[in-house]
Amino acid sequence: MAENLVKTVCGMCGVGCGLDITVEDGRAVKVQGMKEHVMRQPCRRGAAVLDFLYHPDRLKTPLIKENGKFREIGWEEALNRLTENLRHLQTSGTPEALGAFFGDQLGLRETRHLPKVFFKLFGSPNLSSGASHCHYANEIGMRLTLGRCLVPSLRGAKCIILWGTNPNQSGHPMVDLVKLQQQEGTKLIVIDPRKIPLAKQADYYLPIKPGTDGTLALAMLNVIIGEGLYDKDFVDQWAVGFDELTDHIKQYTPDQVASITGIDAVTIREVARLYATQHPASIVHFSSLEHHVNGVQTIRAVSCLIAITGNYDLPGGNAYVDSIKFNTPPLSIGPNFYAKRLGQDKFPLFNEIVDEVQAACIVDTLINDSDPKIKTLIVQGANPMASWPDTQKTRRALEKLDFLVVMDVFMTETAELAHMVLPAATFLERVELIDYGYFQTIPLLFVTNKVVDPLPGVWPDWKLWMELAKRLNLTGFYPGDDIEEMITFQLNGTGYSIKDIRDSVRGVFYQPKVMKRYLKEGFQTPSGKVELYSTKMVKAGVEPLPTWKEIPAPGDPDQYPLRLTTGARNQSYTHSQFHNILSLRKAYPEPTAEIHQKTAGDLGIQDGDKVFVETIAGRTRLNAVVTEDIREDVVQVTHGWPGDGNANLLIDDMVRDNVSGFPAYKSKRCRLIRAS
Repeated sequence: MAENLVKTVCGMCGVGCGLDITVEDGRAVKVQGMKEHVMRQPCRRGAAVLDFLYHPDRLKTPLIKENGKFREIGWEEALNRLTENLRHLQTSGTPEALGAFFGDQLGLRETRHLPKVFFKLFGSPNLSSGASHCHYANEIGMRLTLGRCLVPSLRGAKCIILWGTNPNQSGHPMVDLVKLQQQEGTKLIVIDPRKIPLAKQADYYLPIKPGTDGTLALAMLNVIIGEGLYDKDFVDQWAVGFDELTDHIKQYTPDQVASITGIDAVTIREVARLYATQHPASIVHFSSLEHHVNGVQTIRAVSCLIAITGNYDLPGGNAYVDSIKFNTPPLSIGPNFYAKRLGQDKFPLFNEIVDEVQAACIVDTLINDSDPKIKTLIVQGANPMASWPDTQKTRRALEKLDFLVVMDVFMTETAELAHMVLPAATFLERVELIDYGYFQTIPLLFVTNKVVDPLPGVWPDWKLWMELAKRLNLTGFYPGDDIEEMITFQLNGTGYSIKDIRDSVRGVFYQPKVMKRYLKEGFQTPSGKVELYSTKMVKAGVEPLPTWKEIPAPGDPDQYPLRLTTGARNQSYTHSQFHNILSLRKAYPEPTAEIHQKTAGDLGIQDGDKVFVETIAGRTRLNAVVTEDIREDVVQVTHGWPGDGNANLLIDDMVRDNVSGFPAYKSKRCRLIRAS
């Protein structure tokens, strides 16, 4: 029996753990963590990669919908039909009527560059990604303030704040690191409506009211500035707008903020002092803070905390890695290219900073315009019916498209609505160039190995764009016919080759971890300094100082007395993926609503009961989980489930963040009803 060991990287979530996979006679049979890799502890999803790879429900051939039913076609017919559609958009002078939305299949890998280059050559600026509802608000807020998007650098931290994040479920390698730092004397602060596992061993646990994080950050600024605990040298040399911020935060006293957040004023002062005086200190926040209508301003306030305490770009603080500069095709973009992007008037900073269209604007034109500006939409590695807000509105929007194409591994709820469905390869069936600097601040390049050949009829994501570029004669696209040729082109000028990277087994580190680079480089902001007062926001007509305003959630407070927060991670699943994998579903078999035991008792609800969760947008039917580890006024609903358990049935987008366009995924009004 022919047997070999193939080294690759797990694609079941964004952590990117190294995997050793044993292959016998062309079939993968065993999975282990790769000891040489910096990420060597795959979670339960990593253990289930073979169940994913060999799942019987995988799509295996292109499908076309005719008279409401799918029939199988070959790739040649599929490409002919899609090319004909795209040529029509070109010849009619409306290339911007092509939209795309891509997700995890491309989002954290270097192949994400392909659709972006394709769209610029084709002439459409209306490409979007899953970050439209996750991460981009964080990036916008940080870049407006600090010029960079930072992540925590925990080694050496004397104080760590876990703010709305639960590493036990969303980033398991961090758990051991936090515990190790605690053994060395690091103070731990957890801010979350739910008492996550690490909160039970924290020095401070702050059970905050959802949606009020921004005002808590501003109150901490009030204490730190008012008591002179900030880094005066850093502020004097490297910040603009400090005087304006000092005046601004006087209104956010701990006593005033206590009634808003549910955190007493004494605790607010103690936590602020601890963060400011235990240097260096690191804040871990990721996605939760941005999923509110004050999201960007909340991130701005947290960014100001990082800056004025001198915790920018140093070990134990919050840092960044300059991702390696890959070679890309030279692009000549017409002067009216960006003017054709949807949402220029609504979200100009979003468009400018992240160079994508906010996905909400695609829905808006399809729902509101008699002649929608998007006619064809290509969805790749994403499931808007499970991940976009207001599921029923999303359905109506997608049904209005002239041509919807979905490329995925399985038949998702979005794929069921499509005119054409294309079968995608898994990460084990393709080669990828991965830059950990992009999402882990580890300056590491890794080229994955194809573990097994793709199923017959299944294509890797990159191949669709390369074939379409050829058929449409998009000169200047990536050269070659193969992904390794494209990667070779990308690496040209970096000093590395595919062979170099593979020969090192664990990948190659392309730069040392250099800290405090601002001392030589300054900041990538208009002023070249930290902008506590943002000049870009002034030009965009947005409040230039981090501000928290109470924006009432839709719904009568008496009718909907509880606060709904959605999106808590579970180690079995990644967003809407893997709910059909039995080995993972055994650990978490059904969607749930987490409720405090007092609230449950008042409503006659017991653990395991079926309950309806309702908002003004809709209702879901879920399993009740009764616990003491959540605020009494909060209901936590899991996300990503299909059907009646879909949390986005509860989320409307009537009120959005005025910079990012994000709805309030984590601070809606709701009520609970015990299902009979």
